Amino acid sequence: MWQQELTRVADLPRVRAQIRTLLTTGHDVTPPSDWVARFVLVADEIASNALRHGSAPVHVRLCADSESWLIAVTDRAPDAPPVPAVGRAPGAGGYGLHLIADLTDDYGWHREDHHKTVWARASRTHDGPGSPSPE
Repeated sequence: MWQQELTRVADLPRVRAQIRTLLTTGHDVTPPSDWVARFVLVADEIASNALRHGSAPVHVRLCADSESWLIAVTDRAPDAPPVPAVGRAPGAGGYGLHLIADLTDDYGWHREDHHKTVWARASRTHDGPGSPSPE
């Protein structure tokens, strides 16, 4: 559906804006703004980690089907797997994977040849993990 190449952290604001626009325009049903904000946060977290801990260029892809949105970010560092923080002080960082797990329905990563891809999927029904509980 959409893809973008990133080479520096300074590219992230533009990519966040593009993803927000893609999620909110041209659809029969526009997702709630809090769902969009969460998905943009997930995309930003994965892309920024690829730029900071992977190797450029970084490729960001956004895809959709009738049931969900998928963000996939590929970098050139297959030997640098995403590692969740364990036992770190809260201000020390490294909690992005925990955040992604909380805000999406599914996520993962794989490596192939000279690159790795980290991905996350969120349901279009907006009632998966990360959604507010009904009251």
